[in-house]
Amino acid sequence: MLILNKRLGRRSNILFQFASVIANAIEYDYKVINYNFQEFYRDHKGTERGKIPQADITVQFLNNKFLTKVCRKILFSVSDLIKILFPKNYYKNYTGENQSLQLNSKSFLKKVKKSFFLIDGWWYEDIESFVTHSSVLRKIFTPSDFVKEKLKEYFDLFSDNEYLVGVHIRWGDYRTWKNGKFNFSLETYRKYMEDLLKLNELRNRKIRFLICSDEEVHIDILKPLPCIKGPGSDIEDLYCLSQCSLILGPPSSFSAWASFYGDKPLYLIKNVNDKIRLEDFKICAYYTPDKFHFFKNSIKDNIITRKYN
Repeated sequence: MLILNKRLGRRSNILFQFASVIANAIEYDYKVINYNFQEFYRDHKGTERGKIPQADITVQFLNNKFLTKVCRKILFSVSDLIKILFPKNYYKNYTGENQSLQLNSKSFLKKVKKSFFLIDGWWYEDIESFVTHSSVLRKIFTPSDFVKEKLKEYFDLFSDNEYLVGVHIRWGDYRTWKNGKFNFSLETYRKYMEDLLKLNELRNRKIRFLICSDEEVHIDILKPLPCIKGPGSDIEDLYCLSQCSLILGPPSSFSAWASFYGDKPLYLIKNVNDKIRLEDFKICAYYTPDKFHFFKNSIKDNIITRKYN
């Protein structure tokens, strides 16, 4: 049995981590308890009932919100004791970078199948199982009916012949993360959008840019570029991006999940003055801190890994 205890990261980081565990548990057949997904479980079809039907995975204790909170508090309080009594059955990482728990390792699988293992923090990964079970993961993390209805209302604003390009503008913590390396100005995003409009391959498309951000963006500044704001909430913005034909943004698990879930090509803005090319848009196969795993030329059996630090 695997117990996911204290979590780190925002929604999209949490989705990639939990999806990795789900894929690993399906592949190797063991039980998982993840009470730290409580904030998000009603947003997805495969988790909204408190259990994931494709595997022995629980996100709500007896499908009761109060009892789940009690269980979380108990686990939080005893995690340090577990670390002392069962140090080999405990993993703790609060940085994520340059360290990860390999879920397909023999030592880990032996513990979760014969005993238990508790994780505090992140990062844990299994790219092989993730890719193998990617279609199941997309089904599990399909938006709930409530979220779907919100998305339908939003997409009714567009005409059928519009070619949507999702633009993820990330500010917030990016002002300091990696010393602000990927904290690009609105003018930089404008430059990439203008360059995209000039690509010969897209000259006959009626392009419209769908702008999603963790902060307020005054899109009037981007005129005359054809822009529209995303719905605004993180879950709706995330799945709106996944429905765009192309996605553009700085290195982030947010745009990575949108690319993975929607099976849509993503371009990473890594510098101010790079030249954008259509062939540099790739579908994200997997994401870990500081690494993107893309399908090479969108061929699904050929994966390349790109570091962006």
